[in-house]
Amino acid sequence: MSRLIYLFIILSFFSCDKNEDELSTFTPEVLHVPLGSEKLKVSTIFESVEYLRLRGNGTLYPSRVDQLEFIDDEIFIMDKSMGAIFKFSSDGNLLGFLSKSGEGPEEYQYLHRFIVDQKNQRIELYDKVGQKIITYDRDLNFIESFRIGLFFENFVKINNRKYLIYTAQDNVLNSENLTDNLLIWNNGQIEFSAILRRGTDSKSQTRGISFLDSNKEILFIQSYNDTIYKYSVEDNLLTNKILVQFQFPLTKQLMSVDEIHEYSSESSFSTAIDNLLISEDVISFNYVHFENNKMLSMCYYFFPELNKYISSKSLYNDFDNFNLFKHSNLKGSIFFNVIDPDYLSLIDIENTSVNFKNAIDLNLPFEDQMILLLLKMKDPSQIEFD
Repeated sequence: MSRLIYLFIILSFFSCDKNEDELSTFTPEVLHVPLGSEKLKVSTIFESVEYLRLRGNGTLYPSRVDQLEFIDDEIFIMDKSMGAIFKFSSDGNLLGFLSKSGEGPEEYQYLHRFIVDQKNQRIELYDKVGQKIITYDRDLNFIESFRIGLFFENFVKINNRKYLIYTAQDNVLNSENLTDNLLIWNNGQIEFSAILRRGTDSKSQTRGISFLDSNKEILFIQSYNDTIYKYSVEDNLLTNKILVQFQFPLTKQLMSVDEIHEYSSESSFSTAIDNLLISEDVISFNYVHFENNKMLSMCYYFFPELNKYISSKSLYNDFDNFNLFKHSNLKGSIFFNVIDPDYLSLIDIENTSVNFKNAIDLNLPFEDQMILLLLKMKDPSQIEFD
């Protein structure tokens, strides 16, 4: 944990009896994120690259990946279009399928998100329409459900029926009162509430929530305005606030011919960080830039111990079975970067899930509709930069 602390500065301390608006008044430290033009071999930071084919049963197969999580060596994929959870083994075989539409105790009306309870070997589904949480074991057998009574975007579990929740509350009659909120919900009671955003600035919408250390309950929240907010949770209350802002070089030099493809968008300009994931050794996030119907997308890796940034655009492939550039620039692809220290008992893994259904001009060793790319990341102490 100490390896990450020096990335941030503590800007304020607050408790639950202070004014909620204090959360929006701090100026973050700015970290200038370089383009990563230095060319590096993929093997500089990754030990190995593997393809993992996901095999259905002939007729049952996910049409897309909306969320991907792990319990030990098992893979859980959510497909919102099907309202379903798919469970795959570590070798890609389909082990289970969950699809229960309805209003009963073990049914859901709209599957919005799910979390994994590693300690109890369970998954918890959030039904956004029914405003309830449904718990299943890792074999997808129903355990319990309860009404949470909230519309929200994302959540993480603290313990038992206690959750930390991000919710966007939009007042359509008064746009100045739009708010994004962070809540601690405990068995029907809201113990803490804080405003993360107020007003009409949609670019400051929070996009992701991730625990770094579940024992110390350190929480990172990634915002849509290129800012990463870090909160620490003590005694189940948010007690510290630490902020970091990543500043990107938003220049047209980024939009070179080999890095863009056509993208239909109503807006002329948009920039976002997405898919923030954090481990003890590395922070990974995507950077996406839209301008004039063209898109640039790259992944950044930051190694706190080495004080070094790496951009996916600066890596060139030296593995026989892997083409990083082709996979990171596919049209119609769904791109995930997942760091999971427990998956397959490896120290750090970046799992990239790509849906090749609408991709063109592919040169892949498999004809499957969907595969996972598993990259085993080296320990930072073993990484040597020129």
